[in-house]
Amino acid sequence: MNLKGLREMNFTDESIKALSEISVARYGDQTVFNYLCRGKSFILLPAINHRTAIGSSRTLCDGNLDLNIHYIGSPKPWLGGPKTSNWLAHQLWHQASKIFFSGIQTDMSSSRPHDFISIQRKARLYSLINPRRAEHYQIDLRSLRDSGSVIAKAEAHWNCINAR
Repeated sequence: MNLKGLREMNFTDESIKALSEISVARYGDQTVFNYLCRGKSFILLPAINHRTAIGSSRTLCDGNLDLNIHYIGSPKPWLGGPKTSNWLAHQLWHQASKIFFSGIQTDMSSSRPHDFISIQRKARLYSLINPRRAEHYQIDLRSLRDSGSVIAKAEAHWNCINAR
């Protein structure tokens, strides 16, 4: 987020005004952001706009740290354990949280997600009947290996920022 830009637009006071003007706020904070930033935003390139969903781990596994991660659906890393498709994104959130918010306890468990066996079975099954769909599950399984060394790169990045 562009915190400097939000301060320049007096975001807090404007948010309070916006809430009184918006009759129905479906998604609370997101509605206020949409209302105040309309016409002042741009679409992120798909290469840096990572979504946590089945088959979406490819960008993270390529070792790319220039990402905007959307924690879509449930569970969010701050609310519960990850599914296979968002395991690496959850690990990054817990890692950053541990470094920047040391007083907050987070689950840094690196154990396999609860749906691992199910995804493994689906990857095998769909490789026989629907190879295109099987690729999504295979991407999820590969993401558990962190072949792009994202965890190590991110930790070095956070430590560098934190040392300043």
